[in-house]
Amino acid sequence: MEDHIYKFLSGSPLFSKLPKKEVSFVAGEIEVKKYPRNTIMAVQGRTKLDCVYIIRDGALELFYETDGQKRIKGNLDPGETFGGVSILMNAGISVRTVQVVADATLYVLPQKSFLEVCTRNKQFYEHFAGRFRTQMTNDAYASIVAVGQALHFISGLVPFTFCPKKKSAVWRIPYPSSTIPKTPCCLFRENQSWNISILSRRGPLNGTLKKMIKKH
Repeated sequence: MEDHIYKFLSGSPLFSKLPKKEVSFVAGEIEVKKYPRNTIMAVQGRTKLDCVYIIRDGALELFYETDGQKRIKGNLDPGETFGGVSILMNAGISVRTVQVVADATLYVLPQKSFLEVCTRNKQFYEHFAGRFRTQMTNDAYASIVAVGQALHFISGLVPFTFCPKKKSAVWRIPYPSSTIPKTPCCLFRENQSWNISILSRRGPLNGTLKKMIKKH
């Protein structure tokens, strides 16, 4: 099995640039897994990836979903990977949702092994860093990264751990440098309404804000 993996990696544009001993190392660290069509591999801004996936067979789709619409879409075919950019540049948090669109066989490389290869091979690391730099020039993509990082951060804070993951959303609203918000507030989406919780000196004041603020 390991020989088959080595042969496949040696023929891929990314891994073929590595020294043979590194390709052998990667082949020995890989676990083979199969996923049926429609499997959700990662959810945007939620899933913390601890491995890099290399597509052996099948196809996957990447997308960012807002209000039921898929944006910044992309496809992954045999020989391509996902997870590397997220691990290196986004604390492991998946920027986009990844879904299997054709029954897939994936080579799964543990994060620890992936990072070892990146440390020993600058060109390999730069492949992922370069992809991230290019994507970040897209304002929509950069905004998605920022929101995902915010969600990941506040989900670990005690006041927000009660929030249902599938029903929460974070708005990033810019303020001029001279602006001092008088009342701190947190905004969460639930179905078609927006629940707003305002923190005051006398305690939380709760209310409902309709989707009129969607333009933000």
